[in-house]
Amino acid sequence: MKANCHLFSIPIYSFSKEEYEKRYRVFIAKQVPKFYESEERLKKTADARAVLRPKDVWLYNQIIGYIRVSLASQDVLFEVYMPLGRKRYQAFSNRKSYMENWHLNGYHFRFGDMSNEQITHEIREWLVAISKIEGLKRRHVDITVFDAIAKFIDFRALIDDMQKED
Repeated sequence: MKANCHLFSIPIYSFSKEEYEKRYRVFIAKQVPKFYESEERLKKTADARAVLRPKDVWLYNQIIGYIRVSLASQDVLFEVYMPLGRKRYQAFSNRKSYMENWHLNGYHFRFGDMSNEQITHEIREWLVAISKIEGLKRRHVDITVFDAIAKFIDFRALIDDMQKED
């Protein structure tokens, strides 16, 4: 294999869906004054939600980084990309940051003679472990993305095909 084969990227959100929804409810409550009658308040709240709800591609908040999963000749590699120099992320912001590779040593495993099921399980275990490292443990690594697509990927066949090309 001449170069790494990028399989997919797992999004890292600034916080979980539940935390986002909680913050969003507080934000909307501040936008609609409490002196409105209950029916009028409901209408104003619905109007505020329609205007203020993020309309971007992500499900519920800022994607602040990625875990990139790639295949090398004998390994599955994991690279973490996060913004340069950002410590805080606002819930409602349109500010973008440059991404950098954290260059984490040792974030790979040899697949050797593993079966497809073993490779899938091992990748998932590594994603869970990476989500717990310093700098990510307060973030939300969306492993459901991997769970949704992994069942359709035959890693073993992909590896074998790539090794034939060498």
